[in-house]
Amino acid sequence: MIGLDQLEELAQKGPVILMLWHNRLCPLAHILYPLSSKRDFSAFVSKSKDGEILSQFVLSYKGGKVIRVAHNQKNAALKAMVETLRKNEAIVMITPDGPRGPVYKVKPGVKFAAEETGAKIIPFNWKGDKYWELKSWDGFRIPKPFSRIEAAFGEPLTGDASLDKLKASLDTL
Repeated sequence: MIGLDQLEELAQKGPVILMLWHNRLCPLAHILYPLSSKRDFSAFVSKSKDGEILSQFVLSYKGGKVIRVAHNQKNAALKAMVETLRKNEAIVMITPDGPRGPVYKVKPGVKFAAEETGAKIIPFNWKGDKYWELKSWDGFRIPKPFSRIEAAFGEPLTGDASLDKLKASLDTL
């Protein structure tokens, strides 16, 4: 695990967006557990059936909050993200290629929200030596038991970063 301390430090100083690929959500729950008792976090979750399951999971954490927005209401989602960041009450977690893709394409909302609020963007990624890959639009990955996982929170970025640079930051691990 690389960079968790840096994430905690930045979250104490100002608004933070934690950005990760949609298909890399699975181990984040275990990784963020120690942080959840120190800092609130808000996860963007679609208003789908799958999203309901994820919402209940996030809400089971102390400090876990959910921002539910339909996939076709991008403006409402962006407004909710900006409001949450301005209040600086929680780390905002977002998958810039979710909830429907295309996979590994950073959409401009995360950049806009960071520009509007001065939030730092922290990329997160992991790789494992053994995992299952589902036959979903994003190839959702689930680490296999006893596999070795390397996880990293990357260097902070600002809203000045290009979409290509944001994508590259997620692909570095």
